[in-house]
Amino acid sequence: MILSNTSSYMLKYQKAKAKLMEYDIPLKDYPRFPLNSNELSYPVIYILSRYAESVIENNIADKEEFLPYLAIASQYFDAAVGAKDRTMYDVDFLLSGAAAYFLSDDFGSAKVLCSEFFNRISPEVNALQKMLSSLFGYLLLGKKFQIINDMPTGERVCYLLLSYYTTGEGLDEIQNFLPDFRKEIYENDNPMEIFYIDVLYAVILMALSKSTWRLLPHYSGLEPSLWSSYLKSQQATKMLWSAQQLIGENGILSGQSAVVQLPTGVGKTKSIELIIRSSFISDIATTAIIVAPLRALCNEIANDMISAFGDEVLINQFSDILEDDFSLDSFLSFKSTILICTPEKLSYILHHQADFLAEIGLYIFDEGHMFDDGSRGAIYELLISEIQEYISGERQIVLLSAVLSNAEQIQEWLLGGTGVLASDSKIKSTPKTVGFVSQTKDIHYYSDDATQEDFYIPRSIEVVALQKHPRERKQRYFPELTDAKDIAIYYANKLCKNGGAAIFANRTSTVLTIIKRIIELENRGYDLAEIKKSSEVEEINRLAQLMADYYGEQYPYTLACRLGVVPHYSNLPNGLRLAVEYAFRTGALHFVICTSTLAQGVNIPIKYLFMTSFMVARNSM
Repeated sequence: MILSNTSSYMLKYQKAKAKLMEYDIPLKDYPRFPLNSNELSYPVIYILSRYAESVIENNIADKEEFLPYLAIASQYFDAAVGAKDRTMYDVDFLLSGAAAYFLSDDFGSAKVLCSEFFNRISPEVNALQKMLSSLFGYLLLGKKFQIINDMPTGERVCYLLLSYYTTGEGLDEIQNFLPDFRKEIYENDNPMEIFYIDVLYAVILMALSKSTWRLLPHYSGLEPSLWSSYLKSQQATKMLWSAQQLIGENGILSGQSAVVQLPTGVGKTKSIELIIRSSFISDIATTAIIVAPLRALCNEIANDMISAFGDEVLINQFSDILEDDFSLDSFLSFKSTILICTPEKLSYILHHQADFLAEIGLYIFDEGHMFDDGSRGAIYELLISEIQEYISGERQIVLLSAVLSNAEQIQEWLLGGTGVLASDSKIKSTPKTVGFVSQTKDIHYYSDDATQEDFYIPRSIEVVALQKHPRERKQRYFPELTDAKDIAIYYANKLCKNGGAAIFANRTSTVLTIIKRIIELENRGYDLAEIKKSSEVEEINRLAQLMADYYGEQYPYTLACRLGVVPHYSNLPNGLRLAVEYAFRTGALHFVICTSTLAQGVNIPIKYLFMTSFMVARNSM
């Protein structure tokens, strides 16, 4: 056995240490850990090293043996960075963690650690660490590929990789040269260099095996020359994530209709883009329509498509107003067109100008799992049923969703016998930990797949007395331990400096209630400065002015916005909602009070989500 039960406890303690540091718990309040979790460094380095070696040598038996342990290794490296007790090794932890995530097909988590690496980069990294970080930055973050000239053979590998990714040529030359590069490093007999050359070599092999130059022509059945213009462009993705391989393996890039189940954070937006690109390149369609159940989602999809396609195609997002605000001739004059709208808007168009459907060759229905979302889901499902009557069998239909309990039935209902169900339980979403706060001021954490407690954070709440109003006798405190909203505000204020924080409200009126409580805390002298420190002053002032123009200077939304707190829900005026989403995406804001609208596919960087209730309307989650 590679890892024992003792190792699993060490991993829990390492995660706990990272959380204790994240919550600013004083060292004197740390639990007494019976094991030294730092000792787990040795076996996880061994695991990563042996798995990398098995990839290089294509040793199937060793790959199968060590792959299950890669998740433990990646989580350990991730937590080791957060614990901040061995900061001199942070570069190694970040690169090793990113590599472990990458080699286990969890590119989203690898991307997160890679981003953190570039925020902390040290001038003391060696040549192989530079090469690995440069490759990760290029593949995962879209950074410019840096040629590392500290060693001639390494420089040669960099030039070969850059040439391949920009021209699609030279794959055999790379694969033939890498063994010589590895042999040269091994001859130096430096253990650190030997570790990094194996990791780098394995990452390169895996990246090349998933290269878009290889896979897109294969999956689409099109000549490489037809993809060449896109693949040579700067915005081209360099490799296919598991989600994109799933759609390729199921024939969706060659025109197959499908119901596609994808978890969050695995590259759904890029998958939509590639489906549309393949459809346009192959002339299966010249016009594609994306239907999403919420205006907020339509706004985001439109922005993503504009970013991806630029001026190549006409992108038209219909408004939600039930009136004729588009011209059939205006979009038919372009060679390729992407239309984006809600089901309600599409239904309206069908009843008033159904002839435009003859021009649409590709239908993409997003967020299909919202069929299960009460009345809104029923409306979405009914509208798609209505739309089906106008869609001929020659059109490609793709429904994208998170996991559906009745996916086979939906496939049969939507596609009949002509489509496929594309699903793979091995595709990993970004791992999450769920914490439950108790009235003892502790937080008990569970991982995604844990049925037992993973670790806990002790005594994480400090209750303070609030200032009294004039003639007020009763002493008030914050947070009130019996009030879930107070607890959520307390932690959001404490943690928003680390990343985006959102408090979930199960109805729109609760958004206003929470915001009023935050304003009251400010008036009673409670220190909320951390929220404002985490925000860009100019941006929150601009947002506050927008709120004031719409609601008035003294309205709670305006006052809260000046503190760095914003609302988000479906009926918030569209301009305000777009401004809030933009501010979050750019990092100008870190604190939002929101309803479920924000969780239903809108892609903004929220690190902490605080649930004050498990009810949505009258339904339990």
